[in-house]
Amino acid sequence: MTSEFTKQIPKEEWAGYLEGLTKQLEGKWITMEVLDRDFGDQYEVERLPLAFFFYDPKDDVVEIAVGGWTTSFPVELRHFIHHPVEIWEKDLIGTEPTGFLIVDAEGRKTLVTVHEAPALPA
Repeated sequence: MTSEFTKQIPKEEWAGYLEGLTKQLEGKWITMEVLDRDFGDQYEVERLPLAFFFYDPKDDVVEIAVGGWTTSFPVELRHFIHHPVEIWEKDLIGTEPTGFLIVDAEGRKTLVTVHEAPALPA
């Protein structure tokens, strides 16, 4: 892991941790990149509003949804990470993490970067 990912989240805490993050990061936007050895690095989402993070222990899947604020931003994308093995938190700014790295059983990495929402036009 690179030095910027400083805290690994224990698996038994994933569900509560991700639920808490959804509340903590309300109003933030995210960028999501998938880092894959076979297919290369690809942006999945670039600066869209976060709807929620969710971990389902029964199906062993992390779900990240973007959009969903209003009818202008319905949930427009759900990204699933099946059989995750690690969740890492990126350095904090104040009490909020600036990003996350989620690694699945096949070694694919999903990098989530947190951004402030853009200012509304005057």
